Amino acid sequence: LPPQIEREIMEGGLARLKELPPGGPKELCSAAIKLILNPREDDSILAQGCLASADKNLVSTSLTALSSTLLESAKMNSDGNAVRLTLEEHGCPRDEAAGLGELYQESRDAMRLLLSRSGFSPPHLTGATWRLDHVVKSRHLDHIDRPLFFVRLLTNKADGTEGAIEMSCTLEQLQDLHDRLSDAARQ
Repeated sequence: LPPQIEREIMEGGLARLKELPPGGPKELCSAAIKLILNPREDDSILAQGCLASADKNLVSTSLTALSSTLLESAKMNSDGNAVRLTLEEHGCPRDEAAGLGELYQESRDAMRLLLSRSGFSPPHLTGATWRLDHVVKSRHLDHIDRPLFFVRLLTNKADGTEGAIEMSCTLEQLQDLHDRLSDAARQ
């Protein structure tokens, strides 16, 4: 995990998971996943089962830390074993950490899909086609005599749909586009 997230989690959340009643961390993890995947979910799920008798401040702090850990792990495409190890490092009992790692693993793909949809993500360039026309004249000028390129960029959007961006450009504009795409590919 990044240092700033790691520090925040260590200071209050994950280290206190062991203070929850038996079965509490697993219920809290299930609730965290439900709340992450469905923001409209009522937070009354935190007042059910063994979490109902737990200190509200402890539940809130642990929920925040656990949610941050789950989302950051999904963002980095970590597996359930990595989550288990992180939880164990922060004092969560081994058997509880293993159960939480399994819960995370089951919902990792759904969380990654949610993360891919949140925020702005430009389409990914997957291919290009082009055509060269030689323009002899236009309706405004009698004699132009220059090449004109018709370019079609094939793309994939974040949601998996395919698209295309079409444009026409001069030789200079095409060279500029080529240079920019080459620079982007190197980064």
